Amino acid sequence: MDNRPGRRRDELEVLQQDMAAFFKRGIVLWAVRWTIGFAIIGVVVSFNPQWRWLWWVGIGFAALTPFMTLVSREILRRQVRRTEKVLADFESVMHDNRPEA
Repeated sequence: MDNRPGRRRDELEVLQQDMAAFFKRGIVLWAVRWTIGFAIIGVVVSFNPQWRWLWWVGIGFAALTPFMTLVSREILRRQVRRTEKVLADFESVMHDNRPEA
């Protein structure tokens, strides 16, 4: 297993790129999912007008989903920043304690 700090920094950069792609994909899927969901709600409400309250339930869930995605994204960003700081501290300690040849 390669434990060099530079290797860890590369892995962290790949993780950040993967996170960005993951959240972009999540937003696109959210839009598709709720387009289909609201179409289904529209069909159901057209056959059962007394179920108009479904629109409000759909709007509530549709608003909650991206909010939770943004919150989880910020939590992950903070964790990555902390990891970068720990890695930088580790590198400076390793550099300072390196035996001179």
